[in-house]
Amino acid sequence: MGSIPGSQSTVAIGETLVIGAPLAGWTFELSDIPDEAFASGALGPGVAIDPTAGMVSAPCAGCVVAVAKTRHAFTIRAENGAEILIHIGLGTAALRGKFFQTQIAQGDMISAGDILATVDLDGLAEQGVCLLSPLVVTNNDDYDVKVSPASTRLDAGAHVMTVVAQSVITNGDHGCVWVGGTPATQSHRLQLEHGLHARPAARIADALKGLNASVQISHEERSANAKSVSSLMALHAPFGAQLELSASGPDAKAAVEAVGKTLTEDSTEHGRPPTDQLASFIEPPDSDPNAIKGTGVSPGIVIATVGRFEPTEVTIPQHVGSADEETARLRRAIAAVIASLDKIVSKANAADETTTIFIAHRALLQDPVVIEGANAQIAAGMNAGQAWRHVMSRHGEAMTAASHAHAAERADDFRDLEHRVLACLYGENDEENHLAANTVVLAADVTPSQMLDLGRQNIAGIALAKGGPTSHAAILANAMKVPAVFGLGPQLLNVADGETVILDGGQGLLIPSPDSERIAMARQAIVREEHQREAPTKTDGDLTKTIDGIAIKVCANVASLEEATSSEIYGADGAGLVRTEFLFLDRQTSPNAQEQAAMYRQIADALPEKPVVIRTLDVGGDKSVAFLETATEPNPALGVRGIRTSSARPDLLATQLEAIAAANRSGQLSVMLPMVTSVEDVRRAREVLDRLTPSTASAPPSLGVMIETPAAALIAPQLANHADFMSIGTNDLAQYGLAMDREHPDLAPEVDALHPAILKLIEMTVTAGKAHTCPVSVCGAIASDATALPVLLGLGITNLSVVGARVPEVKAEIRRLKLEDCQPVAQFALAMGSAKEVRALLGWFRQQHTGSVK
Repeated sequence: MGSIPGSQSTVAIGETLVIGAPLAGWTFELSDIPDEAFASGALGPGVAIDPTAGMVSAPCAGCVVAVAKTRHAFTIRAENGAEILIHIGLGTAALRGKFFQTQIAQGDMISAGDILATVDLDGLAEQGVCLLSPLVVTNNDDYDVKVSPASTRLDAGAHVMTVVAQSVITNGDHGCVWVGGTPATQSHRLQLEHGLHARPAARIADALKGLNASVQISHEERSANAKSVSSLMALHAPFGAQLELSASGPDAKAAVEAVGKTLTEDSTEHGRPPTDQLASFIEPPDSDPNAIKGTGVSPGIVIATVGRFEPTEVTIPQHVGSADEETARLRRAIAAVIASLDKIVSKANAADETTTIFIAHRALLQDPVVIEGANAQIAAGMNAGQAWRHVMSRHGEAMTAASHAHAAERADDFRDLEHRVLACLYGENDEENHLAANTVVLAADVTPSQMLDLGRQNIAGIALAKGGPTSHAAILANAMKVPAVFGLGPQLLNVADGETVILDGGQGLLIPSPDSERIAMARQAIVREEHQREAPTKTDGDLTKTIDGIAIKVCANVASLEEATSSEIYGADGAGLVRTEFLFLDRQTSPNAQEQAAMYRQIADALPEKPVVIRTLDVGGDKSVAFLETATEPNPALGVRGIRTSSARPDLLATQLEAIAAANRSGQLSVMLPMVTSVEDVRRAREVLDRLTPSTASAPPSLGVMIETPAAALIAPQLANHADFMSIGTNDLAQYGLAMDREHPDLAPEVDALHPAILKLIEMTVTAGKAHTCPVSVCGAIASDATALPVLLGLGITNLSVVGARVPEVKAEIRRLKLEDCQPVAQFALAMGSAKEVRALLGWFRQQHTGSVK
């Protein structure tokens, strides 16, 4: 082998080149292999070889003009200018070079029979990839290619094809590389909305005319001659594809610059929404200066009049009875509130996170520190109400002063429970503050309990000045299917009672006093949404598919047996996240393995023959359970929680893993670890799971991890190499990634999983999952947001776990999307500067494809 010589050659008509087999094995016709691009001949004529040995040799003399980064494919330019592509196996690019060892590099001169690479065929076979290896002539316009008969067993080097020149060819005609020069390379991310289709391919080929260079463009597992339109089209490179340009010859540098310029020029031709259009989605349109932009937290469009919600401030009397009387009075009020929470939790249609929110509230009401603190104040001379307000205010203020993630959420919990107990003590109840049916409720903020009470009053929607998309109130609004926009700012409170408004929970928009044209547009959008909701939720067991046939699994987030049953009714494809905290929160002792196994089995039985992912206990930090003694932490969200709690109490994890393994009779259950930040977390859990799985089981349950921190996303390749699957929890990922408390009254609107930084972490995780054949899903609140689906699908997410009640709507939205439309949107989103810009982009996309109220 040697470098490119400095001579030029001319090929005469009829000049013949014999191509030898690069691999020993059986030959097949290209039409017989399971790859459309090769089988159709789009990449050129040739033959396929089913190899029996892993030594890859040069089929002819020539120059190596391209070596795939993943080492599975090579392009050789023969002395007569023919380009010969050797592609080892099908789908092998995903292995990222594993099982391949190359012996040559781009620009090397080779002789027939020289060793190009060695391949571990057994390793490839274990990965389940197809070993059929195409050998094709990619620039066949000037050549007649004759292929030897198929179904023949050949040794490496045996005659397999003959290539005959059909016209006089000089090396410049095809960019032959025999005239010296320094190789040049460039990388480009394809910015064409419709990918590398005919028109840009033709412009690339035209840009190379007159340049003495051989240019190859590679995308994943394929490589094409840049001067061949058909070869470029056969790359099937979509928007956002990473293209690798390589050129050799005296004009190599000029050639890659010409191709790069063409790709850059074309990038503005299709797909990207004009800046002025995006601006109209970021700021209120000029034609409607009163429009108010917030954050959509629960989709849906409504036209209704405004009703204002101002929670009643409970007045505490000054009278103080005896200590025994006041203690008994407080005890009865707390018991009554607990009973009301039990009713909420026991409802069969309780939506997703409703259960865990109010089980946590019930645990707070039974917290001995809280109860003893109130009793101490009564003993010191306060009445029941004064004592309760004193203790709950003190705890709430402590949470607020801590200024860390989740602190405000906990403070809201204390304020919520303070109000509920006081209202019960003194006969005042916000539930009596009835609003007219089909009203859009305006308020500064609401607690989770108030959100639940409002949702029961058949309101049309809710608009808050404060709050963000991952707050408890937002989660409840989404679960109850109440259209909601939060974070609208203080200008919201200037909207007059009784005024007609349009509320768009998808766009995050409130339009006061809309004109007739805007109302007509909104009504059309409402009709479309109603039609989508009426679409069937099940398709004979098949997964929901996009318009272009991409299957998307839509599972449900589950926090109780009742929710598992409801999820089956809604048509969920399984349970992508079972929150097991409901088994632990309201107890004085931990449930044993038998009790847990029985519940896990019932949940699995409620979703027959569908996957059920059991998340191990996610408590600690700010989520306490009565039987766990936890030290006060200055930063609970950054302390002992999730898998860290399980590591501190390995007996809890061992019991839970034993229960899951025992309940996994049909292989239906999987285990998922929360708050993982290192590979060691996975290794330890795997060892315990393997040890505790019954010997009668065929295999332990699959073991997955949650990606909830930037650390987990950054080491996703390592985690994917040890875990069976990964699930992205976007709520925590957003607040940790943005370093903002998602319940902070001022910052909550900014804690948005559609922020480009968070989308980049999602993209990194998906890329790692694909590289290691490790499935990736999204189970955070953003998965239930139909507006966000184009971005998630465009980033490569094909598994979602959503609020159970949202399953039909999410499936209906998926059926309206095309992946080829979603991919450019996702790439544009990654290039945006804020979540606000991304939501503007999605608003533009929705208008382009479905219409909008804007």
